[in-house]
Amino acid sequence: MHGAALQPNLVAINAAALALLSADRVSEAVALCRETMEESHDAKPQGTQWGHEVDLHRLPAGLAKLTALMAIHDAVLQPSGLHEDKHAAQLNNFGGAAGLVFITGRGLHSEGGEPVLRPVVLAWLREALQLPAYACAAGRVRVPLAALLELSPQQKDSLHGDDQFA
Repeated sequence: MHGAALQPNLVAINAAALALLSADRVSEAVALCRETMEESHDAKPQGTQWGHEVDLHRLPAGLAKLTALMAIHDAVLQPSGLHEDKHAAQLNNFGGAAGLVFITGRGLHSEGGEPVLRPVVLAWLREALQLPAYACAAGRVRVPLAALLELSPQQKDSLHGDDQFA
């Protein structure tokens, strides 16, 4: 996509990413998705962190799922930002509301005015990834901090100590 006269649209990128995934070329699909999100959708991770909100609305479902997976992956491997979020949630009395929020949209631009992406992303997070995701506000889906920390290798290491290989 660098320096090309014509930029592919999200539908074409979605098709390419899904084709790469079906051919077991996961790293290439992830690279394509990262580049797309950073260049054309203005979703720029800070270092390897996405922050606490990831804007998925207006993305095709396949690209939205891949983007959500990348954000979860980054959050799990770099949980320091999640710990900061946990502290902020405690200070603000959100009672465990910290975690990753996926902006899926309210369906205002969808046929019939009903959300399309939110139920797809919510079902996929719950069923395919087995995460306790929930609809937290209009057009948003949250994966709680505790669920992300359970996936973190650093968290597991600190919980199990030296007996992790026993």
